Amino acid sequence: MKFLAIAEMVLGLRVYMLSLGPWVNDLLLSRIRHQQNRPSQKRQAVFFKLEVLYILIYIDRTLILIEGSGMNIFFLHEDTEVCARLHNDSHIVKMLLETAQLLCTTAHELGFENVPYKAVHRNHPCSVWARENRSNFKWLQELGMALCREYDYRYEPEKPHKSQAVIETMYTGCGLGREVYESLGSRSMTALPQCMPKEYKVDCSSPQKYEGWVARTIRAYQNYYRAEKAGFSKWTKRDIPGFML
Repeated sequence: MKFLAIAEMVLGLRVYMLSLGPWVNDLLLSRIRHQQNRPSQKRQAVFFKLEVLYILIYIDRTLILIEGSGMNIFFLHEDTEVCARLHNDSHIVKMLLETAQLLCTTAHELGFENVPYKAVHRNHPCSVWARENRSNFKWLQELGMALCREYDYRYEPEKPHKSQAVIETMYTGCGLGREVYESLGSRSMTALPQCMPKEYKVDCSSPQKYEGWVARTIRAYQNYYRAEKAGFSKWTKRDIPGFML
């Protein structure tokens, strides 16, 4: 039966689907229990409607994950030094690599050779944003350098993070980073894409007198951080950010 076949598919995908969130997992477990009870025809009609709902939820959540997968820029503050300090310990390590990859991907997209890292996620919203103009690229460069300094401050490592040399190469002071910077158009910084589940996003499309895209994007990322990152977050040598309390 189609219904039982779907149940088998759900069981097979359950481990993967757990990553889509506890609320999806609860729906799946409830559905599996109903399958085991062999519901009546009347209940099957109800379950068919639920089947459509589950598929829609799955598609919606998957699209959100695809949008935000692989890359992100945690825009927790406009000032890059402050922004780096607000990153939790895990992200200080992780985002150094991702920032270096984003900078290098911009260089690849502009046709440069001998770039330290290979291009990744070329069409990801963060990758597209980084190469839109000099201001975006420069802010990301500054964030990368700030993350390097924050990494050294928190961990006092014997050796610098492996991505630090790449970020320094991609910095605007000289060399490749400078060439990439000068190859981009000169414009003001544009709104950073909010790569997160939609429940945390703050609309930046309509103008507001007292709150521009910067403040709204910061609010969105702080909402996202508080709701999704609190479980594993700690800040070595730093106070817990006020937005997390």
